[in-house]
Amino acid sequence: MAKFQDEDLTVLINKLEGGLPGEASALYAHLYDDIKKIANGILYRMPAGKTITPTVLVHETYEKFCHSLPKKFNDRQHLMRSLGMIMRHYILDVLRHKQAQKSGVPVADYSMTQEVGDDDIKIDFYDFHKALEAVSVVDPNHTQLIELKVLFGLTFQELGDLLEVSSRQVMRRWKVAKALLISVLNQPELLSDSNP
Repeated sequence: MAKFQDEDLTVLINKLEGGLPGEASALYAHLYDDIKKIANGILYRMPAGKTITPTVLVHETYEKFCHSLPKKFNDRQHLMRSLGMIMRHYILDVLRHKQAQKSGVPVADYSMTQEVGDDDIKIDFYDFHKALEAVSVVDPNHTQLIELKVLFGLTFQELGDLLEVSSRQVMRRWKVAKALLISVLNQPELLSDSNP
């Protein structure tokens, strides 16, 4: 994840605001290897038989990034969070489409055991998405931490570097975010489609 920390990234983020042609492509190219690692990490935790490949996820993220997003990012964190959200929404769209084709088949399981630390936690990707939305209502900072830890697979040290705090502070924040996530996951009414 070293490229998310370098000064060239800051320069490229700032150039996006000027609306110069090709700056979004240049920024994405600069981050391509890291984005591909993130895509691999996300899809690795999906069950076997998925039809989304890391290359497809990276390409679809690129399309949305270059053509759909506002070109203003406050900082590296904002950029990473936007990329994660694009990936998550693309996967959700694919899974929903598959579910519609095979009505009654649940959305693919997404294993969070390693990140959350319980052997028996296994949720579907759609519930994970809904849980993040519910956590965001309580505290968007917790949502960001969950996305970075679970979706991107960042270590506590990498999170500390990115968030510009010590890894010990990240661990403390993670305990609270994880408890909130588990609490939301244990309340099925918060995950239902009837909630916004």
